[in-house]
Amino acid sequence: MGTVVIRLESAPQGLRGHLSLWMVEISSGVYVGDLNTRIRTRLWQRILSELGTGRATMAWHSQHQLHVSSQNGKKTITAFDGTILMSRPPKAKDNTP
Repeated sequence: MGTVVIRLESAPQGLRGHLSLWMVEISSGVYVGDLNTRIRTRLWQRILSELGTGRATMAWHSQHQLHVSSQNGKKTITAFDGTILMSRPPKAKDNTP
């Protein structure tokens, strides 16, 4: 079992209620719990299937490594020298004269 942190933005109330069954909501949209791999994986699958246009980020620690998964459409996760970074895609350049 390991500590899991999930952050939801613009998520349906039903999804937030379901997460409250497994985790503690320590702040609006921020959930913390001690979950095994099976439960963590199933919760993430449910989040992805019900999220709609919302955003979600999950972080967990296992065997001396920090893992992060994100579904938000704007940022991507990048590992750089052992550090996890959230990066945004570059803005499109306007080529009009």
